[in-house]
Amino acid sequence: MNKNRIADTLGSEISLSELGLQLLQVDRPSFVDAAFEPPLLRNTIDLGAPAIANRHSIMLVTVLLFSIADFGGSGAGDCQGQDQALYSAGGLDPYAFPSEYGPSSTIPSTATYTATDPTVKSASHTFSSASSQRWCVDLLPEGLIYRPYLAGPKEPRTGIQFANVDDDWQFDSSIGGQWGLLRIGNQDPAFPLGWQLDIEGAAQFRHDSFASQDILTTDIRFGLPLTYSRNNHKTKLSVYFLRSDPSREFWDTIGAISDDEFFERKAIVLGHSIYLSEKFRIYGEGGYAFSSQVSDKWEFQFGAECAPVLQTGILGAPFLAANALLREEVDFGGIFTLQAGWAWRKRAGRLMRIGLQYANGKSNHFAIQDWHEQQVGFGIWFDP
Repeated sequence: MNKNRIADTLGSEISLSELGLQLLQVDRPSFVDAAFEPPLLRNTIDLGAPAIANRHSIMLVTVLLFSIADFGGSGAGDCQGQDQALYSAGGLDPYAFPSEYGPSSTIPSTATYTATDPTVKSASHTFSSASSQRWCVDLLPEGLIYRPYLAGPKEPRTGIQFANVDDDWQFDSSIGGQWGLLRIGNQDPAFPLGWQLDIEGAAQFRHDSFASQDILTTDIRFGLPLTYSRNNHKTKLSVYFLRSDPSREFWDTIGAISDDEFFERKAIVLGHSIYLSEKFRIYGEGGYAFSSQVSDKWEFQFGAECAPVLQTGILGAPFLAANALLREEVDFGGIFTLQAGWAWRKRAGRLMRIGLQYANGKSNHFAIQDWHEQQVGFGIWFDP
């Protein structure tokens, strides 16, 4: 082999490991200038068969390192290249959901597309097809393995809601979300499988009224969830910090309290959810506070929801969600929340919902966590 063969090799689209294998066949005088040859190789030249064996051993180690780089260093890129190859024959967008093209018959027949087929209604087929995709290392992945609970009152999201609370209209707002940092798994944005580390954060506000915009209480939450998915089972192990503070004006209303009476919680949470179908999941979790003020140690949360997972288009689709949050500091009472309405989903996540909400129990603003409220109202929510 000569320099022309090396140039042809570098110009073609092959993996690093394949390039390493071809380097084994390169003759030394036509490829490596002795002046720049590594000392270890230079010392083994013209020493007979042992030197050749030593040289080949070094190159085999190089091939092994290239193979590792194929999985770790450029894994996400390889997965994207694989998606591009699937669609190149049909001129389709490799980063869009299959549902954007309708039935799977529109996908090029020259390749097998293993992501979710929107024409299939069975959950077992949906997740088994996703599990057949190649795993890779992906930085800042699209989509979430364990999505926040739609009716969970303390989940990270952006939204506004108006509610009649005990014959008085209140205005609540929140800003926040959850984002993937690193995934070792497939790249199906609708049904991702594998391991994923996320970051979440949210600020929730209770306003005096929509007209005045005076803030009565502020709840701040920050967390790091580690999530795992296998078929239709998903698990979350998370640590989070939450603190709730009343405003100075509201402080004067509810009576003077000291700083150590503000609600604060640092906790670890273990949760599990099961998709019984493509759109319907049930879930439950338990949290233990390793450091807290006002809050006691244990909290539990469970519920069910039915909402679109794939892209809906402009018409959208209905959603229904129910959640119960139980806390030890109120004798394992808490708040029950029920939501129903219409939802739109775009690509990897990004769910927008408009609907009605009913809530009954202890306040979901923890500066007044022992107050009982019955809420009836409506809201707009943007979920990660």
